[in-house]
Amino acid sequence: MTESPTIARSHGSIPVPKLGEIPILVLGFLLLIVPVRISKTLKDYAGKVSFHEYLHHVCNRLHLLNLLPRIESTLFRFPTMYEGELASCLANTSGNLFVDIGANVGRYTLLLGHRYDEVIAIEPTPDTFTYLKANVAQASLSNVQCLQCAVSNQVGTADFHLAESAESHSLVKTHANGHRVPGTDRIVGALTGKKITVPTQTLATILKDRSADLVKVDVEGAEWLVLEGAKPVVKQVRSWCVELHDWEEEGKKEELEAWFTSRGYKCSWLQHNHIYAYQP
Repeated sequence: MTESPTIARSHGSIPVPKLGEIPILVLGFLLLIVPVRISKTLKDYAGKVSFHEYLHHVCNRLHLLNLLPRIESTLFRFPTMYEGELASCLANTSGNLFVDIGANVGRYTLLLGHRYDEVIAIEPTPDTFTYLKANVAQASLSNVQCLQCAVSNQVGTADFHLAESAESHSLVKTHANGHRVPGTDRIVGALTGKKITVPTQTLATILKDRSADLVKVDVEGAEWLVLEGAKPVVKQVRSWCVELHDWEEEGKKEELEAWFTSRGYKCSWLQHNHIYAYQP
């Protein structure tokens, strides 16, 4: 991959836990590894839900729920915890402003929070937004602004469709029966038929006249709505990382790459379904 100007060439700048955080780090890894080793039920559960939902479930059963933000705010600072290739790439970026669209409980906000002067973390789901704010507070990231809304192609409100896993909620009904996890045969994220109403903004209304060094988009099929609403400010974004939800459909990866290259970006694919686009 040709490196964007924002990618640091040294990996030594990735945050290392302080000595006082080591017990929480050890506890976090134990909670991740030990339960699935001793319980087939938990192993099956871990294969169907998100990292946060699994950890929440285990902490709840062990009456450690009050420690969840502290555990997550420590673990999320390690690129290898989730989407290794993608996270390791983004963990070596830096700049003035990072916009995390579809922040969930804050994995990438926490991973990059010390690399950017300012972070805007955007998450529409009420319960998830509560965890996002708790994790940001626990990580002492005073440079993070949390916005509770969905990013789309218009300002207003919209139906937000709820899935079995909180990481698969979406503005669109695409893949109502779930989608395949890239590189596996596992199907996750089936919609439940339930929905809530959420406020919507566009990236143009969020940025206004500001520039962003990195915009990360993970919105479970609504990425095209985000890009449509970003057209007025696309030249103000130095680099993008977008998860393409329907990456298996013929021509979709080429379509997304063409959207960026026609606007002067260079592109590279990370893993199966994440495009990294940057201004040369």
